[in-house]
Order: sequence, then structure tokens, then C-alpha cells
Amino acid sequence: MIYWQYFKGIVLLSVGIGVLLTAIFGMAWGFLFFVTLAPIGAHLLHGQFRPNERIFYLNAGISSWKLMCGSLLIQLIISVPVFLLLIGFYSMFFGGF
Repeated sequence: MIYWQYFKGIVLLSVGIGVLLTAIFGMAWGFLFFVTLAPIGAHLLHGQFRPNERIFYLNAGISSWKLMCGSLLIQLIISVPVFLLLIGFYSMFFGGF
């Protein structure tokens, strides 16, 4: 449950990084970067912008590594179905991937 709370704190950073990478590298590579690099970048930026929150999680006994792995897992679980829906809509309206 605490991983979900942390994920809600970094999701906007992660989406922003993912959209930027998708615009630069295209949809397929953008999705791969969105699932892997965006949460890592958001984790690093979150530590810079909100260091007191990071200390809270450390005091609760959750390491930075566990937070990053938990957020990567949640990002993967959420983004794969969303990506498949977007690909379906894209192929319906524009034809092909």
C-alpha cells in the first residue's frame, strides 16, 4: 500500500518524462522508455524536489531501492493495458502501427 502512495507522488513526473521520450523516439521506443526510464527518472527527481518525503519512507523501513522497484512494477502493470488500448485506437483511426 505504501508503494502505491509513493507511486501517486511520482506519477506526474513519470508521465511527463514518458511523453517527452515518446515525442522524441516514437511510439514503440517511447513506450519502452516510459515503462523503464521514466519511473527511474521520476524517482531521482522526486528525491531532489521532495527530500523530506524520501526520509519519511526511509524511517518507515523502506529503502530507496524498494521504492523504485515497487514503482516500476506498478508502472508496468498500469501502462501495458493502457498502451494496448492506445494502439487499438490508433490503428482504428489511422490504420496500422
